[in-house]
Amino acid sequence: MHSGITGLVDMVYNNSSATVLILDNSTTGMTGHQDNPTTGKTLKGNKAPVLNLVELCKAIGVKNVCVVDPFEQEDVEKVLYEQTQADCLSVIIASRPCELLDKKRPRVAYIVDPMSCIQCELCLEMGCPAISKVNGEIVINDNLCADCGLCLELCRVNAIKKRRIFYYENSKYINCGGWWTRDALD
Repeated sequence: MHSGITGLVDMVYNNSSATVLILDNSTTGMTGHQDNPTTGKTLKGNKAPVLNLVELCKAIGVKNVCVVDPFEQEDVEKVLYEQTQADCLSVIIASRPCELLDKKRPRVAYIVDPMSCIQCELCLEMGCPAISKVNGEIVINDNLCADCGLCLELCRVNAIKKRRIFYYENSKYINCGGWWTRDALD
């Protein structure tokens, strides 16, 4: 939301040919997970009208509006390619709630098996703040991992494995122990 609508209105008015990405994670993440007009709640948590981003874009004159799930990577790539090739203004809304919003959902910690990892660094390229290279090995920081599972899907050699399950209880995460691999939980 914030201040992007004015620019989009100007792009429609000036008959621009561009593709605009709206990243809708059901919160205002940069400033601490506040509700916004797309969530249906006020800052105090009271019920409010829900702003529909697709309807808003169409109401100001954007003719091509697509909604994608950012976790469906093939769909995202296809839509990005199609819309950036179009000779008109288009909007792509990547919509999925932030993984950190549901604090009661069990969390899984991940580990990189150094014996399986081939150091292709594809996991590093996705920009996850929890994944880094330390002393020549790729590691996943449990404290930064949001348990989105994208790294698990991305790793072509199955070097990333589910390690522990955590539950959020009394304002802290409880380790429920156990080791799981991708195969064990599929």
